[in-house]
Formats: sequence, C-alpha cells, structure tokens
Amino acid sequence: MTRSARLIRAKGPSNGSRGLVASPWILIDALLWAAMLIVALWMRYDFSIDLLAQSLRSNRFYSLLFGLIAVSSISGWATGLYRGRFFPGSLLETSALTVVFGGVTTVAFLVHIVAGNADGVPRSTPIITGAFTILASIVLRSVARRKELFGAGLTKNREAALVFGAGDGGSQLVRQLRRSKVSEFNPVGVLDDDPAKKNMLIDGVRVLGGRDSLEELAESTGASTLIIAVPSLPGDALVEIRNRAETAGLHVLVLPPLGALPDPECVAGVRR
Repeated sequence: MTRSARLIRAKGPSNGSRGLVASPWILIDALLWAAMLIVALWMRYDFSIDLLAQSLRSNRFYSLLFGLIAVSSISGWATGLYRGRFFPGSLLETSALTVVFGGVTTVAFLVHIVAGNADGVPRSTPIITGAFTILASIVLRSVARRKELFGAGLTKNREAALVFGAGDGGSQLVRQLRRSKVSEFNPVGVLDDDPAKKNMLIDGVRVLGGRDSLEELAESTGASTLIIAVPSLPGDALVEIRNRAETAGLHVLVLPPLGALPDPECVAGVRR
C-alpha cells in the first residue's frame, strides 16, 4: 500500500500587499469603543436613561469618542494590529491589543482630566470605557479564533487521517492540514506515547492516546490513513507503528524532517 501526498503550498497574500490591506477589526473595534463608552456612561449614571441621554447630547461625549477611535486606530495601524502582523486571536495579538488600548485609555483619561470641565462626561469614564473595550475585543477575537479552530478541516471530501506525534512536527502538520482549503487530509485525532499529552488539543484536534490504542482509534474515528509526524522516530519504533497501522487497515505516510521541507508554508510533505 504505497501512497504519497504531494506538497501543496498554502495560498495567501504576498508580503508586499498584506501591509496595504486593513483588517476588518479596525471597524469592529471602533464600534466597540462607541458601545462601551455608552455602557460606561450608563453605569456611571446608575443606569439612568435620562442622564445618559443628556450626556449623549454633550460635545464632550463626541470629542472623547472621536479621540478614542482616532488614536486607537492610528496606534493599531502603526503597531501592525490592523495590518495582519499578528495571527488573529493569538497571545501576541492579545498582548499587543492590551498595550495599545491600555495606552489609548491612559491618554484619553489624562486629556479628559486636564481639559477641566467634564461637561456631562464623568472623569472616570475613559478608564471604564477602556477596560470594557479591551475585554470585549479580546472576547470577540477569542470567539472568532475558536470558530476557526473548531470549524476548520471539516470538508466532507477529505480523507480522515490520524497523526502520530504531538510535538513540533505533528503540531505544525495538524495546523496546516486544518487551515488548507486544498489538502486531501482531515486530521481526526492525534496519537502520542507521552501520557501527559493525552486529551491535549492541537488546533481543535485532540490527542486520543498512544500507539497501543492505534487499532481501536482507527475504528472509532473512521480514519483510513496514519501520518507519522516524528522525524526522529527510531527505526524499530517506526516499523512497529507501521505494522500496527497496516493491521488496522491504515495507509502509512511519514512526514520528513521539518528542515527538509522546501517551504515552511507547505501543508504536508509525507512519504511511505
């Protein structure tokens, strides 16, 4: 049963054009600033609709709102937050967002204090608004990230595959397979002999067990292929896993060392 999977380059925008395209989050965050400012005022006025309405008619409200949106948009663009520099929902993006929005909040608060007459907008409003906006933006990005992770790789025409190895090679392989729109494999489970990794999620794919569970997992997941993603696996262990897989009716493919792949953006490079 000799099969091979060809290398497929993940398609995406070039580096030259990527920086010129604004992320839709710049508009979403602007709406969040507006919504959270209104919520902050409503809370500060002890949920009084009349007092909130008076504040919404004040010039200070619109000055503060414009300042928050303008400064956060410019700062986000300058730091790459709205230019695709960070992977959506990643820890790096969350950290950058917190720093940028926290800085914007601090500046808005200081300007609001120095400006003197609050004119219907309590002085603590920028702080409350900033805290709520940071929280709301992180939650929205997390929801979008979760939808991408747990909704990816579900094309019905793809061949269900198990991946052996939850290390760097296996993690990268699962990630690329689930994000690719042209890959022929859909990872339905990961195997690893390290018991500490059992039940760990890799881009929404769970580590189900070790090699001893291979036959059982092949049947329960409906997988037809096993991709071994441990390039440093000893020969005798490779033979054992291959024999177990073939006994379970699985095709066996082996991922070459990551350094041997022609491009880090390749979806998979596997051999029999």
